[in-house]
Amino acid sequence: MAASTALAVACGFGGFWLITTVKNIWVILVGVGVIAVGVMVFVFLVKFIVKTKTIDRSEMREITEQDHPLLFDFIRRVARETRAPLPKRVYLSKDVNAFVFYDSSFWSMFFPIRKNLNIGLGLVNAVDLAEFKAILAHEFGHFSQNSMKLGSYVYNVNHIIHDMLYDNDDYNTALQRFGNIGNVFSFFAQITHVIVNIIQEILQQQYARINKQYMALSRQMEFDADAIAASVTGSQPLASALYRLDFAQASFRDVLAKYGQWVMSSRKGRNVFKDHRVSMQILAEQHALRVEHGLPQIDANTIKLHRQHRVNIEDQWASHPGNEEREDHLRSLNIPSITSHESPWVLFTEPEKVQHAFTDELYANVKFERSPDVSTSEDFRAMLVADRDAYAFPPAYKGFYDNRTITPFDPAQVASATSKYETLSDALSEENLGLRRHVAVLTADIDIIERFTLEERRSKEATFDLDGKKYSVREGTEVLKKLKAELNQTEARLTEVERDLFRLYYNSCARKGNEANALANYSKMFAVHAETDTTVKQLNSMFADVNKLYQPNVTESVARFVTNNMEKDGGAIKQQIKSMLGDAAYDSFYTAAERKTLQDFVDDHRKYFNSAGLNSEAIQLYSAALQVYGNVMINRGFSVTRNVLTDQLDEINAALMVA
Repeated sequence: MAASTALAVACGFGGFWLITTVKNIWVILVGVGVIAVGVMVFVFLVKFIVKTKTIDRSEMREITEQDHPLLFDFIRRVARETRAPLPKRVYLSKDVNAFVFYDSSFWSMFFPIRKNLNIGLGLVNAVDLAEFKAILAHEFGHFSQNSMKLGSYVYNVNHIIHDMLYDNDDYNTALQRFGNIGNVFSFFAQITHVIVNIIQEILQQQYARINKQYMALSRQMEFDADAIAASVTGSQPLASALYRLDFAQASFRDVLAKYGQWVMSSRKGRNVFKDHRVSMQILAEQHALRVEHGLPQIDANTIKLHRQHRVNIEDQWASHPGNEEREDHLRSLNIPSITSHESPWVLFTEPEKVQHAFTDELYANVKFERSPDVSTSEDFRAMLVADRDAYAFPPAYKGFYDNRTITPFDPAQVASATSKYETLSDALSEENLGLRRHVAVLTADIDIIERFTLEERRSKEATFDLDGKKYSVREGTEVLKKLKAELNQTEARLTEVERDLFRLYYNSCARKGNEANALANYSKMFAVHAETDTTVKQLNSMFADVNKLYQPNVTESVARFVTNNMEKDGGAIKQQIKSMLGDAAYDSFYTAAERKTLQDFVDDHRKYFNSAGLNSEAIQLYSAALQVYGNVMINRGFSVTRNVLTDQLDEINAALMVA
């Protein structure tokens, strides 16, 4: 700022001297250009410094004490116990979250600003009263921190530098217009551009350094706020809530996804928060989690049991420490905990009215083809259970075939070899069941290390841990070779178990002279898998094309190129869909509404681009039909696999009973 001010003053005096001393039109223009250089550089900095950052409140609803007196009384008590100031305003949103926020500006770097509190109702839905109090106390801990003053300053500096570097399109447009006035002004616009680039290069180096230090400060502030929460509720409530929130967020996303699927069949949910509770309970059942007082119980051991990696990387850019670190810190405080298994909804006046209001907002911009059917939480539970059962393999396989595709092989050739196992339980030993998880863990580890070595290759000091042993980033290549070799070996063992299970199936059928049944079923399954893979790859490529139309500032040439491809590729897909609609074997894989979408697409002959521009309705129908068609093909592939595996299980069990 000091340098740019000095430059602006120098350019101002220099330009004024040229204009007033040399009476020549060209010199006057040069003088104006010199003044403009100083002004434009100064404006570049000032524009971003005085810019106000306003938090989007479009999905928040402000509430008052008159609306919910018990909640505000609770907030006052937590503020008093944490010795923190009360929030300026309180908002509600639908999210599984709670946070402190404020609109930042130049002055907020130097003067205290009262913060607002946002309470996500998805969070209220996912914790008990003691946990809710701990979370609020944590947020109020941020209100009272002296480090918030430094945090506010660095937060604003970060945003100012970020906008100078990456959000300056308006400034560049103004500079370009100035240069377009004439050749003389174009010359000075280029000089301004060079100076601004130098400033940006300096700031880019500083941005990474400041941001890294700010992230470290933020992590420490989280530990401090945790300590304040523990002083109010004890160590346990916040720790248990932290572990459950990721689970609750995933469950909430599942509910919203289900609601999105219902729109096509003109169905809507009555209460998203009751459905969220149902979704958490069903998900807990699927993962064999203990449920107490209506809430899944999750701790560090649960996370370790389901963790899909062995690699640990300390993220210096993370603004929050990991849950395990936070739990260790909370336990080290060793503060006795309060318990209250009541739901925080007891603090709200007419909670169901609030829940329905936020549920209705989800559908504010949704257009149904007809008046929608409204589903209760009981309906929602029945549908989730039906979906779970419809997309599950027989439980006797103990998850061996879940979330993966059987590696193709020649059934006749494999059948000729001898199986290592005589029974299903022999084949599905703990060791063999562990192979599937080991493949998933290795795949995740390889992905993590590949991304880490790519991002950190310039830093010789960067390290990562694998199975408790530390490696430098330079050793990443060798580690990857070993992990990939281990993955190949594990996948080979897994494939051999798959083939041995087929041999059990084949031999069981052979005892009845029906071995052709096993050969035919596996051959059909592999053929359907290949067809599905080809179709899905084709559809993904088509979706990638369509997405280009939704990019900002898409040009006419790009739009024409993409829509021409859509018409060419869409014609071939229409023939496939038309054939599918005429085959009764596919009828069970789509609803009446989805069939209508597919038929409308087949019958639609509109151009995707015409003299008026892009035809958004035709493009939306194209995308919707591709989505439905892809789901049908995937569901059909799953159905064929499940039928084969069910028949395989029946034949193996029948042969065992005969033996």
